[in-house]
Amino acid sequence: MFAHVMKSVLKIFLITSLLSAEFSSAYAQGIFSSGKSTTSDADKQEIENSESPRFMMRRFVEILNNENVEEAFNYVEFPKGLNLDAKRKLVEELMEVLNKRGNIDLALISNNPSGSLSDDVKPEMEKIGTILTTPNSFPIMLRFSTEKTRKGWRFSSEFMERIPDVAETLHLSSFENKLPPQLVGHKLFGIKIWQWIGLAIAIAISVLASMLLSWVLFHIMKRLVSRLQLVVPDEIFMSFITPLRLFTGLFVFGFAILFLDTDLGFRQKLGYFESVTLTLTFSIFALRLTAAAIELSRLSYERQGKTNSTAMLGPIRKGLSVLIVVLCAISLMRNLGFDVTAIIAGLGIGGVAIALAGQKTIENLFGGISILMDQPVRVGDFGRFGTTMGTVEDIGLRSTRVRTLDRTVVSIPNAEFSHMTLENFEKRDKFRWLSQLGIRMDASTDQMRLLLMQIKELMLSHPMIYKDPARVRFVSFGASSLNIEIFAYVKASNHNEYIAVVEDMNLRILDIIRNAGTDLAYPAQTLFLERGAGISKEKVADVEKRISQIKEQDGFPQPFYPSSWAEDKYDTLEFPENNPSI
Repeated sequence: MFAHVMKSVLKIFLITSLLSAEFSSAYAQGIFSSGKSTTSDADKQEIENSESPRFMMRRFVEILNNENVEEAFNYVEFPKGLNLDAKRKLVEELMEVLNKRGNIDLALISNNPSGSLSDDVKPEMEKIGTILTTPNSFPIMLRFSTEKTRKGWRFSSEFMERIPDVAETLHLSSFENKLPPQLVGHKLFGIKIWQWIGLAIAIAISVLASMLLSWVLFHIMKRLVSRLQLVVPDEIFMSFITPLRLFTGLFVFGFAILFLDTDLGFRQKLGYFESVTLTLTFSIFALRLTAAAIELSRLSYERQGKTNSTAMLGPIRKGLSVLIVVLCAISLMRNLGFDVTAIIAGLGIGGVAIALAGQKTIENLFGGISILMDQPVRVGDFGRFGTTMGTVEDIGLRSTRVRTLDRTVVSIPNAEFSHMTLENFEKRDKFRWLSQLGIRMDASTDQMRLLLMQIKELMLSHPMIYKDPARVRFVSFGASSLNIEIFAYVKASNHNEYIAVVEDMNLRILDIIRNAGTDLAYPAQTLFLERGAGISKEKVADVEKRISQIKEQDGFPQPFYPSSWAEDKYDTLEFPENNPSI
């Protein structure tokens, strides 16, 4: 069961990973539009927090898209001593650096007017992203201005002082300087022609790399499974090809885009597309992994002969698949800008309502799961279940069906069945034999000793009787009998074999009783005149002679039957008997 527990833990880990797999959070409606605004709840929240760093950067992205240098002046804290032309040039360089090397995630920027209080910068400062340069990158810093005319968040003067050096480096190392003017000077949908060509090449490289890397990962997985000596069908490996290709393709594509110097707005849109695609890829991977785990569990149960346990694998797979799809849908809706908090709250209320309405059904479902996992009984087992005795015919999602000794079928809800006292006769390793003999009251003491000794000898010599405890004792005086109790365990694998052994022992004991010159007692008090032969005097005399011989030799072995007397009698009889006496 350890392997199955580990698989379950792996599924839970994957689902938890999916919850955190919203790699690029939602970009609100209108972020990349041409100045158009909406009246959604999200926008109302932004208007309420208009002094927050996120609101400031959201508006600056629109300025970047529109290439509005004059309006960008309001969001910059200039170093001292710059004239108007120097300021304009610095703003243009800022826009160029942000477009080409800016790494900013709007969703991660604080929406608090005071900024994030958990970073390691001064209270009036805020880090909102990174400028990716070689050899060292540096943070994009904002400062909150308290000037009455220009109150709000702006790019800090310290950050702006580093922009000219980065811009000069970009000009010297820019790939555009080596391209024909026709590819650099013309744009299509705001993207330069050479960048469109680069996008096509990046897509082609991503497709080829995804095929190569997925093939390598596929064979690494197969070799790892082979080294661990696990039996995994090839169909399961093949099911992971598609998500592996998508993962590797997205990774290579994201890396290749860094060399195209596309503007910040386009990268934000591309990041939004990648986050949606990556969420779908994670969902496909999670569904394939769930199906693979369920299939491996099914094969493992079948190899162990636990075919009944496979009944619950189908519902478990469906439940996990529904959970994965729901989490994927919530993630996608968040990426599309919806407020998922209300959706999650609605799902929670709906789940509570469904749970209350289907309480008994859910209780029976989990009762069935506990029966199949714990396996106190299996299909085909005979036993006593509460007050019902019979054979288990089926363990379903809602109830367990039992075929009784009267050949009727009793259907017991799983919730009730799992709380019953279940006595499974199929799992006993041996059968108990407890019997009581009533010997005639006129039997002599010597006859009783001989009976006890010979029955003990019979039990020790019979190959189907366990030697410990093989007990025969004169236990009580009945109203009309001398009572001998026989207790032993029978070596039998089923009830029919047990009955056959008990029948053989009873016949042999009956012969012993008759040969001892006595008989079983009648369970009544009867006054009669005996005119027939009665008890055989010859047998009585023979018994008395045998008793005298035993007394003269070693004496009777009662009451403890020493091992020196018992050992030479072990398993000396034939069973079944070839020529039983009639």
